[in-house]
Amino acid sequence: MDDIKTLDREKLLIEDFRNALDLNVEIKSKTSTEWRGLCPFHDDTKLSFSANIEKGVWKCFVCGGGNHYQFLKELGHDVTKYHNGHFISKKDTIIQPKRKEILQNVIVSNKPLKEPKNTILKNSDIILKLPRILQYKWTQEALDILEVGCKPVDPKKEKYGLVFPIHNEKAEWVNLWFHKPICKFLQSGFKCQLYPLHLIKDYDKDIPILVAEGMKDVVTLVSYGYQAISGTNGSSIPKDLTPLSKFRDFLVLNDNDDVGVKTQEEWCMRLSLLKKNVSYTEWGHLSKSYPIKSDITDIPHDVFIELWNTSVNYNNMNKKGIRTMSAFQFVEKSNESVEYIVENLLTEKGVLVIGASDGVGKSLMASQLGICISSGQQFLGAEGIIEGFKVIQKPVLLINFELSDKELAMRITHQMQSEELKEVHTDDYEAFLVSRRDELSIFKDKWDYLENTISKNTKIHGGVLILDNLYSSTNKNVSENHELQSVLSRIEDIKQKYDMSIIIITHFNKTQKGDILETRHITGGKMLTNYADNVFLLGSSQYINDLRIGKITKIRSGKSEIKNIPFKLRLQEQDLIFYRGEPIKNEEAHFNGNASMQEVDVLMSMKGKVSKWLNTNNEMFTINQYEDAMENILEYKPKSEATKFNWVNKLIKLGIVKKLGKNQYKPLWDVIEDE
Repeated sequence: MDDIKTLDREKLLIEDFRNALDLNVEIKSKTSTEWRGLCPFHDDTKLSFSANIEKGVWKCFVCGGGNHYQFLKELGHDVTKYHNGHFISKKDTIIQPKRKEILQNVIVSNKPLKEPKNTILKNSDIILKLPRILQYKWTQEALDILEVGCKPVDPKKEKYGLVFPIHNEKAEWVNLWFHKPICKFLQSGFKCQLYPLHLIKDYDKDIPILVAEGMKDVVTLVSYGYQAISGTNGSSIPKDLTPLSKFRDFLVLNDNDDVGVKTQEEWCMRLSLLKKNVSYTEWGHLSKSYPIKSDITDIPHDVFIELWNTSVNYNNMNKKGIRTMSAFQFVEKSNESVEYIVENLLTEKGVLVIGASDGVGKSLMASQLGICISSGQQFLGAEGIIEGFKVIQKPVLLINFELSDKELAMRITHQMQSEELKEVHTDDYEAFLVSRRDELSIFKDKWDYLENTISKNTKIHGGVLILDNLYSSTNKNVSENHELQSVLSRIEDIKQKYDMSIIIITHFNKTQKGDILETRHITGGKMLTNYADNVFLLGSSQYINDLRIGKITKIRSGKSEIKNIPFKLRLQEQDLIFYRGEPIKNEEAHFNGNASMQEVDVLMSMKGKVSKWLNTNNEMFTINQYEDAMENILEYKPKSEATKFNWVNKLIKLGIVKKLGKNQYKPLWDVIEDE
């Protein structure tokens, strides 16, 4: 009978665990058993928390972890209902952060050192809780997990020196580094090793490792939520880098001085010899200058993000040395025109990013591009109506993570039967390959799958890969630079290895009313748009129903007369094909979202009734004339005198009315004529 009760309690505990996770954890990805999200026990922004529902366990990279019982207890739940005398004792094995017991504010006596691995903790007069004056921009979580302390130098004047414990892989202290003003190891003759060696095994192999010049910068980077390492001996590099063998991507940082540049170069060389994908940053490319000897801890987080965005791939620069040529050859080579596969949008071996808000038709645009490129038909054009973008025929692979196979097949069928494409020979579509989305699980990293697919289909080598979309292709948070970098690294590898051109479909972050089409709205931010050769943005007009707007905001190679000029996009509902229309004269009006159609209807009702004023060539109306038009349209007179002024002011903000003087308003018919 007791065993039955135990099983009932176990079932109840699992159910309560699941419900508590739903209520308290912001889940970012999950399967039937594995959940991952933001930890509820600390201010988490880096998806530190994971849980296994089936096993009833949870873990946080910062806080530790435990079983389902401890999770509920930690949240303040009444856990007595799960007790039966022995049930909990079998499950109650908590995973605590290493060396949690030493995080109190204690002073230990300083005695002669004999066995550093075992007695360092007992033989140093360090304080393990930093005074506020030494906490810099560091989080308590980072200080706890790295066990950074301090040593009083002049307590009366509140002067302290930082103390960095050096751990082995078992998290045992093997030495202490006394930072300024002392600058020495407690145990002399210490050989340089990786720092923090005890955390490296827990780092995610699919997220880039940031290589800093010193341990202080590591604490800063860990506080930001990144995976960071350095050597223990300043600018020296450890001989043993085997703990890094499982990692692929590295970003090497440096202090802003000559020693920093030299150390950065040595790190890059050592890591590239280990066949790692290595990038490095350049202080000189920041928007403003910083003093010599500045380091990562000296600059704000937003400046660090800017520094990250200066990164250059070391491997591409150094695989065969830097290629040189005569000045004449260089000029001649540089003047060669870039070949466009899709005019204004996609170059040979280039990357096009298409960003759009929800509901615009990103997936329709992706399949239309696939059809046009594989058949060599113009893109966004209509015969006899408007000229589209010229296209060079190439094989295409469309990877679809958005739609069911049935829905995508229906859309492609409609597009192939459109007026513009129905004459295309079916043999041309043999070069248009489409992945089966129903065989894939979303929100898992699929880049091994993608590369295997491309590797086996040799007919698409040298062709075009269309990825719909970036967000669903991986379990990484592509809004975070350090996670996006690993995804872009895979894309670049595929591009180079198989001579592919890449089209990446991505979403917009949340926008505000009045936001026009700008690259800053793209999920992935500057890192993604800096990587891309061309950027094409799509949006929906808030002013005219069913009107889309397109704008090319970046063209790296060549010139274009339509760059940064918004244009209309019409979607033919019958054949699901986009057609390019005329330029938009007032982009702000389409995204303002402040005026209802009534304000515009009243204005349009005045067309043909507004007279030109004496001695001018301007058609103008007064507030009273607009009020009369309001009464005719609304069939009632507004109760408030302010209403008529508010409506006209909205039209002015929309850019379709201009105030010329006191009680003199000019309607801009040419702006709104087509709209």
